[in-house]
Amino acid sequence: MSEFSPKHYFRPETASEASQTLARYKDRSIVIGGGTVIYELAQRGLLSDVEALVDLTRLSLDQVKDGEKFLSIGANVSLSYLQESAALREGRLACIGDALKEIRPIQVKNLATVGGAVSSCIPFFDLPVALASVGANVELNGPHAVRSVPILEFQRDFLQPDLREGEFVSAVLIPRQMASRASAFSKFALTGDDWATVNCACSLEIAKGIIREARIVFGAIASKPLLAERCGAALMNRRAEAAAIPKAIETLDGELGEPISDHRASSSYRKRVAKLLLQTTLERAFERGGG
Repeated sequence: MSEFSPKHYFRPETASEASQTLARYKDRSIVIGGGTVIYELAQRGLLSDVEALVDLTRLSLDQVKDGEKFLSIGANVSLSYLQESAALREGRLACIGDALKEIRPIQVKNLATVGGAVSSCIPFFDLPVALASVGANVELNGPHAVRSVPILEFQRDFLQPDLREGEFVSAVLIPRQMASRASAFSKFALTGDDWATVNCACSLEIAKGIIREARIVFGAIASKPLLAERCGAALMNRRAEAAAIPKAIETLDGELGEPISDHRASSSYRKRVAKLLLQTTLERAFERGGG
């Protein structure tokens, strides 16, 4: 196994200084938050070229701010801190709380950060799937500008974030959700502490018992979270009740394609689990939305 032995540890005081440091070391640098993802990657020999660790703890990115248009979650917010946020206790963002409850052990949750969970681009993670279902954007701070990218575009592929030279994740921005929205998240894993074999999140707009919009996202099916558009379309203008679910499930045979196959599950097994999770997730969202 290649050795992980960085030579430099930087703690920049400003966003500009952080960007300059990352730009100087390019692919030989990595941002460190809680260090949980770095540990996993280093154990697998994937960080042997890294020379510089860039610690962003001095940049005040550890706050959750409820703004007029967005809920802003700083990149250094720990997963356990986010789980306790009052903003996640209502049904419209409950899928995020659901996902955070599934992350174990607690020691990892106390250290792991939102920025790390998003920028690592590991398809078995829970939080990015929930964030994608509510239309979250990733805020990127770079040498010359700040830009915002939808999370499904930011996570381009396995371990491939859309980060330009000198950029780092500064926050996750969740658009303000209408009061008529309800969401949920479900997960199947081989053990209580394992990464997902399959996970699923949904966010629904339910008006007078009728589904007006549906976003369904699956994780651990492909190399990045998968937005099941046909599945969502099958729910449109249906009553938010159990009878609407079978049509949505039928779309998955084609929409999920050939899911990944690994030591956790075969492709065909993952597809079977995805169908069961979709039913569980929708039923939970219907209940929260008054369906």
